Amino acid sequence: VLITGILTATTLAGNFTPTTLNVSGGVGVGDSIFHIGDDNTQIRFPAADTITFENGGTERLRLNSNGKLLLGSGSNSPSTLAGGFEHALQVQGTSAATASISIIRNSAAENPPYITFGKSRGTSIGSNTVVQNGDQIGGFFFHAADGTDKNSRVASIVCNIGTLVP
Repeated sequence: VLITGILTATTLAGNFTPTTLNVSGGVGVGDSIFHIGDDNTQIRFPAADTITFENGGTERLRLNSNGKLLLGSGSNSPSTLAGGFEHALQVQGTSAATASISIIRNSAAENPPYITFGKSRGTSIGSNTVVQNGDQIGGFFFHAADGTDKNSRVASIVCNIGTLVP
């Protein structure tokens, strides 16, 4: 059947190959969106409020129902986090290449790449309530497995608000 113009249908079955598909409303899919000819590369919806990205048949990235971004190679479970709580971003792997974060700045200037910590005493997103003496502004915390979990802090580097002691 060759159709030109507007087609109104409640159900389409089979394969069709539009050159452009403009949709003014939502598009519902079952479990996944995949590339034809490479169906082990997918965007999946495996559970309510969860999106995963797979390539090579392995889950590489998950946005879970709590809004946490979990990056790894097949094991994107928030239950394996260090420190005893779910972090907003988790990178997990079994080698330096799969369990590392790299920040590189290429520019013809003296400025480096940045990791910036910010702290407010406010209780809502975007607040700017003044901090107080003794507040921790940021920190790097190192945890080691103790046979039960990874909650044992073995070292830290912390920045606090306070006065300098000579």
